[in-house]
Amino acid sequence: MAIPSKPPALSSRTWLHLLAVLLLLGTAARGLSQTETTAGKPTRKLVLVGYGLQNNKAAQDVLQKMADSAKAAGVDSKLLMAGANEDELRKALAEAFERGSGSRLELVSRGGKAPCKVVVRHGPVSNPARAAWIGFYRKDAPAKKYISYTFLNNLTDRLYDVTVEKPGLYNFRIFLDKGYKQAAVSATVQVE
Repeated sequence: MAIPSKPPALSSRTWLHLLAVLLLLGTAARGLSQTETTAGKPTRKLVLVGYGLQNNKAAQDVLQKMADSAKAAGVDSKLLMAGANEDELRKALAEAFERGSGSRLELVSRGGKAPCKVVVRHGPVSNPARAAWIGFYRKDAPAKKYISYTFLNNLTDRLYDVTVEKPGLYNFRIFLDKGYKQAAVSATVQVE
């Protein structure tokens, strides 16, 4: 791929968005990336997030070329485009983090009749922050209204289980700090 002699004409705001996203992804990659292996070969991942670029074709092209170049070099790459509002950006960054870090949540047992035990396994996270935690919630509850939680470093085999006493819809959520920056959410658990 030929490198252009000068960068495309992008506004300073656009470059700031691109830089912020790359810095965020770089931070996530340093702290939480997990090298998976496929047939003994490490898999590298790159997730690019475009924010507020719906009217800037040049910036979209730059990100697409970066993703295509990475893919051509054998990197598992993905481009996610978020709109101009913060909710879309949060969703795109959560998806980027999940893809990049492997912090997926897999339900091992899915509930049943109350009371019942529900078990979830989180994907590999290398060097999780000491404050990284997993919470169990009613499905539509805000982040601060968890039913139970524990820190990821307290888990054995990345498994977390809870006993559900009341019927309803629930989910598990991973947070990477002492606060409520959600990194992953499980499928819905239905208890009858």
